[in-house]
Amino acid sequence: MLNKWQVVIVEDEYWALENLKTMLTTRYEDIEIVGEAETAQEALRLFKELDNIDGVFVDIVLETESERAGLDLAANLSKREQPPWLIFTTAYEKHALEAIKVHPIDYLLKPLDANKLDTALDYVRKNHRNTQPISNLSENEPRIEISHTLVDEYGSKERCKSFIKSSEIVYVRKNSNVNSVHIKLENGDKLDNIAGTLADWQKKLSFRGLQQIHRSYFVNLTQAHSIQSHPFQKETYQLTFKCCSEHLTIGETFYQQLLEKMQSGDE
Repeated sequence: MLNKWQVVIVEDEYWALENLKTMLTTRYEDIEIVGEAETAQEALRLFKELDNIDGVFVDIVLETESERAGLDLAANLSKREQPPWLIFTTAYEKHALEAIKVHPIDYLLKPLDANKLDTALDYVRKNHRNTQPISNLSENEPRIEISHTLVDEYGSKERCKSFIKSSEIVYVRKNSNVNSVHIKLENGDKLDNIAGTLADWQKKLSFRGLQQIHRSYFVNLTQAHSIQSHPFQKETYQLTFKCCSEHLTIGETFYQQLLEKMQSGDE
């Protein structure tokens, strides 16, 4: 018997709802629509009533509530112990940067393009069977191939490919060249000159422990240790890590969300 992804659609426009339902039911045998909601409140009730919801298609602007009701709903769902994967469906591009903060699989503009929907769901199939915290991931967690420059403890550099697990990442930081990043691993290695923007890698490394704490970097919260006052800058804080002595400054706009997650233990 085919295992199916159980999904909920949150959409308040009839034509958009029917279009998405038709696409999902006629194109994908592994998708089962188990609930529909016109408002964020209806969607939250569905999550109380239904078990094992794998994913949610969320319209951002729900006219009966607010222009950002879908974003607020997505933020709520992302804090759950086993959050669903999220795909935003919207007629507006202006919320894309804010939407990235809740780590959606994709941000699809209406009217939906079938090829882009195919790509988003292919990503789900390949990368998103883990709906549990990283600390509980199986030893069979898939590895990610990364082409980079490796810098060893003596400062020597070598171009190579590494195959790493998401759980091994401490943080990802953009370089001064905005089209490349570097990744710090828990074993101390630094993978440098990795092609792609920070936003590209936030999407590619979508997992529950990922948290942006500054416009220039995001971290793996399972590797985080504490929040400390900055020694030289008033009203500024730093994040420390369990596996290394590095400190990363926390951006002012990201501080409160990070503090709440650290206090709740919600990784």
